[in-house]
Amino acid sequence: EFNHDVYTQTVEALYDELAPELLVLPNTVNGLDYAPAVANSLSLPLVTDAIDVEYGDTLSVTREMYGSKVETVVEVDADRVALTIRPGEWPPAEGTGEAEISQFDDSIDESAVRSTVTGFQEVGGGDVDITDADVLVSVGRGIEEEENIALVEELADTLGATLSSSRPIVDNGWLPKNRQVGQSGKVVTPDVYIAIGISGAVQHVAGMKGADTIVAINTDASAPIYDLADYGVVDDLFDVVPALIEAFGGEPPAL
Repeated sequence: EFNHDVYTQTVEALYDELAPELLVLPNTVNGLDYAPAVANSLSLPLVTDAIDVEYGDTLSVTREMYGSKVETVVEVDADRVALTIRPGEWPPAEGTGEAEISQFDDSIDESAVRSTVTGFQEVGGGDVDITDADVLVSVGRGIEEEENIALVEELADTLGATLSSSRPIVDNGWLPKNRQVGQSGKVVTPDVYIAIGISGAVQHVAGMKGADTIVAINTDASAPIYDLADYGVVDDLFDVVPALIEAFGGEPPAL
């Protein structure tokens, strides 16, 4: 299991052996656990949550600020830098690389390992990983009531898609946390993202803007979600969703 002290010791030892100019770490829950400790121990400047990188005479890192409302380019004036990169921001590489893979053996100082995993507490609905879905049908506060989610679930089932949501749905306890898309949820990059009753707050957009095709259904024609949608339906979701279910061969539930 992941252990802060083991990862920190190992990455520091590997850095000491290779002496790279750029130390690249993942901007994940685990990566953000040990990256600051490693950078501090090695006296490296740390730039986090990179969404683009240019590496030439100097390192230029693109980051988002103010709730993903703006992008800023950071020029790093240092010979050696630690950097964390955001998952899902780069398309999968095509072809096969020729990087040399070698084994690295490091002896862990067990006396410096101050924590261990003693067990796990399963979170409800943890069997679904929305980050793996090719098609996501996402529901927002426009659904109005918990029992109405059955309508969106039926559309997801009809399309063979996975159900996800914006934060208000999770905050209300209508869907489990693992279904939440956004800054405080998960970053997803499906082929198709269907946003139903979602206005498009910046916190939500930060989690789904990388989708290949975005479809929005909302009664408000000025909703921010339409700024990045490829297709938009300005209409009542309670009229549009049943029509979509029927069009794809399903049967809308009685609400």
